[in-house]
Amino acid sequence: MQWRFPTTVWGLGVTSLLTDASSEMIVSVLPAYLVLSAGMAPIALGMATGLHSAGPIVAIWIGGAVADRSGRRRAGSPLRNGIRIFLCTTLTGCRV
Repeated sequence: MQWRFPTTVWGLGVTSLLTDASSEMIVSVLPAYLVLSAGMAPIALGMATGLHSAGPIVAIWIGGAVADRSGRRRAGSPLRNGIRIFLCTTLTGCRV
């Protein structure tokens, strides 16, 4: 039996792989840069790393509670994308 996936699935898979790889590369090098070059205190770096790790956990918990109360499982996706776009444009100044 041969596995055949549509090109859309392959495109999404490759995009996800590259996004995860680039994120992991930045997250692994950023602490050394912030402490050694930017002069950030190690305790502040620890707090920032903790928030970075706890953020998705809290967001998943809140998203699950909202989906359970509303009864609409997919209603959170447009909201999540809207929040992402808002944060991207306001915090980093990028254009969407």
